[in-house]
Amino acid sequence: MVYIKIIFLDIDGVLNYINSEILDENCLYNLEEIVRQTNAKIVITSTWKQFWEHPKLEFHKYKISLVSKLKQHNMEIYDFAPNLKRHRTKEVQQWLKEHVDIESFVVIDDWAFDFKLEMKDNFVQTCWYDKGLEENHRNKAIEILMK
Repeated sequence: MVYIKIIFLDIDGVLNYINSEILDENCLYNLEEIVRQTNAKIVITSTWKQFWEHPKLEFHKYKISLVSKLKQHNMEIYDFAPNLKRHRTKEVQQWLKEHVDIESFVVIDDWAFDFKLEMKDNFVQTCWYDKGLEENHRNKAIEILMK
């Protein structure tokens, strides 16, 4: 069995910040470095996953934007966490139960949910009001994935 590393990724407050719909290049670079240095796969936990589930055309631009920006930075979406309606910690736990081939994982999110309690050793919290995924977050995520 081949074991993989997983990044459970939120979008708002991680790859963008302060009410911006535009994905930030510095945040994308930091994510790219995590993926490059750890060979981790990206599992989307963000509410953005609804854009793949919802047929509305107005959501299509977000989906295209994310996939395109990830591709420009040599990344792609591996999977989506299940949608349990605002129970993100439970979504991550459910995904992990269904995938036994996990070597290590990190959760990157600007909201703590129950991550600080239930997954504190695997959690990196960014800030929606600051600059999203910064170098210190990148370094911590790499450290977690490389344990």
